Amino acid sequence: MSKVFISYRREDAAPWAGRICDRVSAAFGPANVFMDVEDIAPGTDFTDAIDSTVSGCDVLLAVIGPKWLDLLQARKETGTDFVEREILSALQRGITVIPVLVGGAEMPQASQLTPVLRALHRRHAVQIRDDSFDVDTASLISAVGAAGVSRKSSRGANRIVWLVVAAGIVIALAGSAFLLLKNQERSALNGTWLARMQRPGQRPYNIRLNLITAGRTITGNVEYPTGTGAIEEGRWNSDGSLSFYTRHTPQFETTQATIRFTGQHRGRELDLNTVTSDGTITKGVARKSQ
Repeated sequence: MSKVFISYRREDAAPWAGRICDRVSAAFGPANVFMDVEDIAPGTDFTDAIDSTVSGCDVLLAVIGPKWLDLLQARKETGTDFVEREILSALQRGITVIPVLVGGAEMPQASQLTPVLRALHRRHAVQIRDDSFDVDTASLISAVGAAGVSRKSSRGANRIVWLVVAAGIVIALAGSAFLLLKNQERSALNGTWLARMQRPGQRPYNIRLNLITAGRTITGNVEYPTGTGAIEEGRWNSDGSLSFYTRHTPQFETTQATIRFTGQHRGRELDLNTVTSDGTITKGVARKSQ
């Protein structure tokens, strides 16, 4: 049976839930994590499957994004809010429920929740922020472990320790070359990148990324068709992944737009994903300008 149940709304927090699922699965094993209807076998009653799966879990992570509360209220009268059912099922069974706040969402007040979910307000929440994702997810994983979920088997740990020691000697000898390579990779990120972006069902458009790196920090700006936004909280990781966000007020509009980027550096290309404040996801590929 699943040990960790990740409850979320697709319209509200799909990008964050996916990243959280990856980290939790890495810590506790994919077989111990249930996240989506895709894990339910065809022909199985959806409601029965949820109740059955929740009953076998030690922890339920209630991922709450910017739209979560509005969607809860909108579906109050329909009786078909499966997210409400997931959380209620866990609360009724005494299962540990951890609210996980993403996208700048705040913990709902008891008065804002439906009567059956009022107890959720008394649960201590964990906040996952884009600019400290690694640290925040580590805290979340610790909380899940403290609730009784066992990490992956550590069989052969002593043997692994000795292998790590041996590997450490090799790594130490190659350390200078490794650092040189990483510096070259960071230098390769500097410059202008031209990206072709497209949202599902819409025409593609172009943006220009002007990137500057200093250590693990990325600065610069992104030029959109509607204006230019400075890069904020830019981060460059050792595995080639990067993240940052921009804020700008589009031409002819009065509301500021926040666009969050994640990406993967692959030589002279960047695989990019963006998420706007309303949850719109856009994908694209950027190529280094000559």
